[in-house]
Parts: sequence; C-alpha cells; structure tokens
Amino acid sequence: MEKFKIGSLEYAPYNNHNQEHNLFLKSQLEEIEESGELEERMGDISYMFDHSYQELSTFSLNNPNAYLIFDISEIIGFVYMYLNKNNELLLYLGIRKDKRKMGYGSKISQELTDYLLQAFSLNGIKVQVESDNIGSLKAIEKAGFKYLEDDFYIKK
Repeated sequence: MEKFKIGSLEYAPYNNHNQEHNLFLKSQLEEIEESGELEERMGDISYMFDHSYQELSTFSLNNPNAYLIFDISEIIGFVYMYLNKNNELLLYLGIRKDKRKMGYGSKISQELTDYLLQAFSLNGIKVQVESDNIGSLKAIEKAGFKYLEDDFYIKK
C-alpha cells in the first residue's frame, strides 16, 4: 500500500500487520472508553479499521479506506473514506485527543478534501458532524463544507 503526502502531512494506509498502527488503534479505543463517549463510537472505529482494504487510488463502491495521518513521524489521527452509490465520498476524521485544538482538523479538512476533489471524479465529499461538536464544525466550515441535512455537510 502506498503512502501519499499533502502539504506537511503524510497519509499511510492502515496496515493491521504494523505494530505501530495497531497500537494507535488500541489507544483510540481506550481513549473513547475512558472519556465515556458512546460505546457505539468504539464499534464504529473498530469497524472502520477492520474493513479497510484498498488504496486511495482505487476508490470503488463498498471498498473503504482507512489512513493514518502523520506529522513528521508521529501519528496525529486518522481518516476513513467510503464511496457511496451517489459517487460521494463519505469522510470521517479523527484527531488524537492530545493533538486537538492545534489546527490539525482545519488543515486536514481543507487540504485533504481539496486534493480529493481535484484528483478524483467525485460528486462531492460528505461529513457528518454532531451539532455540539463546535471544533469540528468550525474546521469543516473553514474547509468549505455547507450544511445539507441531518447533521451532514457537503463540499463540491
């Protein structure tokens, strides 16, 4: 699987045979458990990583992608992408708790989505953000996403 770079950040496909990748996933699950966030979120993240099996260059329906995001050599978060039947890319971005409020969410939302829209023939990129997640809302609005419905936002 291939890595790619956008700006100063590097994106590496999640590899369940890579110890560093598995440790990151484990830390995310522990962080969710400790924070008391919804248990279904833990299941969502496990599913994302367990069902990621293709490279970015081969987007196709029902074939998800999970990438870890590195700043220099440190994992700062992950992005999960899934192409729906309307040729819209559904995107889920997670930033490590200790790396939040450092501008990564805005930077990734802007740079990655601009790249994806230019590099691939997509009808748009959708994200779902809960209305009480102020930091994520600010990041996606800054990146050019517009409210659609049911807490979904789209960028075309």
